Amino acid sequence: MTWRKNRPGRLTRVRTTLLEGAVLALVVGCQQSVAPASPTTADALTSLPSGAQTTARPDERAVVVQTSWPIQDRTLFPETALFDPQTQHLLVGSVRQGAVFSITRDGKSTPLVTDERLCSVLGIAADWKRRRLFALNTELGVALRRCAPSRNVAAVGVYDLDSGAALNYVSLADLSTAPEHLANAIALDEQGNAYISDSFAGAVYRLDVEGHASLFAKNGQFLGPGIGLNGLVVHPSGYLLVVKKSDGALFRIPLASPKDVTRVALSSALFGADGIALTPAGELIVVANEVPAQRSNRAWILKSTDDWASASAREQLELADDYPTSPLLIGQRLLVLHSQLRDLLSSDPNALTNGRAAALDSVLDFGSIGGDATREGSQGVSSERDATPVAFVLAELQLEQSMNDDAFMRLGTELEQQAGVQNVTWLVETGLTRANAFLSFDSRTHAQDFVDGYFANYSRRFGVGQSSKIFDATETADASRDMNSVFYGAQLPKEPEAFVYTEVQVNLAFSNVPWPVRDPLIRANPGFLAKTWLSGANTHTVGGLYAFDTLTNAKHFAQVYFPEVVAKQHAAFSAFVFQ
Repeated sequence: MTWRKNRPGRLTRVRTTLLEGAVLALVVGCQQSVAPASPTTADALTSLPSGAQTTARPDERAVVVQTSWPIQDRTLFPETALFDPQTQHLLVGSVRQGAVFSITRDGKSTPLVTDERLCSVLGIAADWKRRRLFALNTELGVALRRCAPSRNVAAVGVYDLDSGAALNYVSLADLSTAPEHLANAIALDEQGNAYISDSFAGAVYRLDVEGHASLFAKNGQFLGPGIGLNGLVVHPSGYLLVVKKSDGALFRIPLASPKDVTRVALSSALFGADGIALTPAGELIVVANEVPAQRSNRAWILKSTDDWASASAREQLELADDYPTSPLLIGQRLLVLHSQLRDLLSSDPNALTNGRAAALDSVLDFGSIGGDATREGSQGVSSERDATPVAFVLAELQLEQSMNDDAFMRLGTELEQQAGVQNVTWLVETGLTRANAFLSFDSRTHAQDFVDGYFANYSRRFGVGQSSKIFDATETADASRDMNSVFYGAQLPKEPEAFVYTEVQVNLAFSNVPWPVRDPLIRANPGFLAKTWLSGANTHTVGGLYAFDTLTNAKHFAQVYFPEVVAKQHAAFSAFVFQ
């Protein structure tokens, strides 16, 4: 069982069960000295744990998120942007050129997908695990290469993410009887199925992982003048959230019963809503540009406390008047794509040579506790930041008999009173007598004093064996926040059914761990909910604790995928599953 001190004076109780007879631990492995990592050992961390079987190159070991990402080619007019963690390039679709381009950090573009069937590319999405790229094709009469008839093209192309080679091309227009079509936005679920909004037809299509297309949802509320359904996301609780640009509505569409469409009650309409994205904390970012009667030019950060039956704006950001289209989260930083599409849509496309330069600009940092954000350049800090852990301690007692709930409460109260303790989590192995306390501290000094003094004396007082380990929580803070770690205030989208603990016996400073590259790939694993990165103080061992939605997904990660990956790196490791 686990007793967690969430706030001073309040304890909540969670039960855990040990599986496979594994030793329960939440932290990075043994604290003995190990030899400095050889190149082979260091390279192991570029593959641990990953959703792909590729090894990152040396220049992929760290990502520095730029406050602005330029796009030099003024003829692209991109509508959607992705960040490829493997190449560390942007991927953008071109409304003007009908292609997908890779953009380096200095803004230089290289064609990745050049399919003659594509006219104007709006939404793009990537299946990082399967290394597939999806590009939506439409015709607005503004592309260099025209499709016929105009405003009646809705198709999706599927391509190899590395080579750009075509894998599939599926027309969607015949799935609806609407006279006009605009394939606008696309989102993928964990299984690799794609959901596509058609702004003119008032429909959502589904393309399954085998390439079969179907009409997924159609509703009278989706129809109306102008551009209707636009950005959409797959919520981990099993439904789509879809915005409607023309009237600023937000819809909830259950994946299991798409006919049961509900309109989310909003505090104010999201006029001009375009691209949307979910944050690791479960909030919804909505970027809006304009409708005929109103220019919004803003980004809303929406939150919901009732599973998106209703929502309210926690934050509203004013954006430049250059047709912002979509949000992009890289780590904890929010960038917005300023597309300059008004230059293209309001001009004679035959006379237009180029427009103003498009770019992605950083507008918000989600690095603070629980998804609270600070504006770029702001000195504001979340009021909860004082609770951010600076160090972790895993303290284990080898008891002669199991402790009951009252004993845990008494000892938990005593632990809470020790200097610098912020959080106490009890972890007890079912059927065994070892008891682990995982504690967060406000300083490394308090953590060391606890290990040297109180805990050592406690074990001597009861005449039992003990072990203790200290971890630097500051080095791993950004990486853990990026992975929705509850130790930094995040809230999981659903109750975990299982946990996985992994440990790799290396000596590698966490600054050399390519977590910005690994995190998106880890999140691509089926059923992933959260991870807390951990780095051993002084020893620099690397590992983590994962939360999964089902025991099946957790077991597959720990018993199949993870051992296969690590075995290639010649590094000792552990992978335990807990229910």
